[in-house]
Amino acid sequence: MNPRVTAVILAYQREPWLERSVRAVLGSEGVDADVVLVDNGGTDGEVDRLRGLPGVTVVGTGTNLGFSGGCNLGAASATGDHLALVNGDLEVAPDALVRLVAVADEPDVGIASRRTRACSTPLATRSIFSASAGSVRSVSRRAPTPSTVTSPGPWGPWR
Repeated sequence: MNPRVTAVILAYQREPWLERSVRAVLGSEGVDADVVLVDNGGTDGEVDRLRGLPGVTVVGTGTNLGFSGGCNLGAASATGDHLALVNGDLEVAPDALVRLVAVADEPDVGIASRRTRACSTPLATRSIFSASAGSVRSVSRRAPTPSTVTSPGPWGPWR
C-alpha cells in the first residue's frame, strides 16, 4: 500500500505553471497523491480549469490570505497521511514525494525539506530538520545542469 500524500498548492495572481505543477504532483510515483488547490487570488482562470480534475479539491474564495493563511486553509482540507506544501510554479519530480516520505518517516526527523533546481540559479539545496536532536543538517552543491525545477516544498507528517 502506497503512502497517502496531500499536496497543498496556492494559486495567487497569474500562475502560468500551476496546471503543470498540479499534474506533476498527481503523477507522482510510489505514493497516492491528491491536491488541495487554494484559490488565494488567482487571476488567470487556472483555478477554474483545474476544478473538477480527479484528485483535486479547490478551497478558498479568491481572497488572498497570504502564504501562511492559504497553507493553513489547504492543510485543514488535507486527507493524506503526509502533507506537502508545493509552490504553484514548481514541477515535482516523479519520485520526489516518495523519497521525502521515506525521510520524514525516519524516527529522528520532524520535517523533511526539498531540493530545488532553479532554471536561473543551478544551486541545489537539501535540508533535513531533526526534531529530536534539535539540529539542522544541510547540504548544498551545484546541480549538474540548470534544468527542471524539482521541488515539492517543505512538508512533514500530517497526523
